Amino acid sequence: RPPRSTPKPSSAASDVYKRQPEDAARILASGAEVKEMEAAAVAWIGSLHDVPVGAVKAITDLVDSPVATAEQFSANLAMAADALQRTTLALLARLGEEIGADV
Repeated sequence: RPPRSTPKPSSAASDVYKRQPEDAARILASGAEVKEMEAAAVAWIGSLHDVPVGAVKAITDLVDSPVATAEQFSANLAMAADALQRTTLALLARLGEEIGADV
């Protein structure tokens, strides 16, 4: 069964090996800012069971980039890890404030 309500996505899943031209148009139309698969799968299962799901991810490589994936990963890993750490800590602090916990 489909989810009761679907918020505007900030990511979209895409199988790059089988993607058709209409897939790119659908991803652009959805308002997605990145393509990823793991969190999208978890969010879909959550939606099937009416369980809210959130994800914080750091991007190290761009699927459609002309630069080799391994080269992008090496160049971006430290920056992505730092951004993920800062974002996660800020999110935990904000959630702690909302529930009145000392995080």
